[in-house]
Amino acid sequence: MVMGLLVRAATVQVSAGAAGSAIDVATVEELLSDLTGVSVTSTNRLPRPAMALGVLFLIDSAMVDPVWFASRMQGLVLVPDPLWWLLGAIVSFYFGARYQVKGQAFQASLEVALARTPQVVRNIEADPRLAGR
Repeated sequence: MVMGLLVRAATVQVSAGAAGSAIDVATVEELLSDLTGVSVTSTNRLPRPAMALGVLFLIDSAMVDPVWFASRMQGLVLVPDPLWWLLGAIVSFYFGARYQVKGQAFQASLEVALARTPQVVRNIEADPRLAGR
């Protein structure tokens, strides 16, 4: 996707230079819109890997420097309970919403597959090589 944006941007520059005119404003706006979509998609993919890498870092730091790790964990004890509840709610809503969207997309794909089932059965029955199986 990013490579496609770069190729399109280079094409716009070459065509603008060859014609000796300014770059088309609509084309620039389209490129910026595509680039914004890429950055939003990239940003949406960051939280889960960041959390996983953070946990791995904590495990690793506990083994490498237990005193440093213990001092950081003592600091976490001082965080008030309402802040933990807020953090839990934010994380729950983030992953819950993602789970909901993925589940709905899966159900939609199942509906499409089930709608095709009668045609698949007819195709199998019509093919003499597959009818006896």
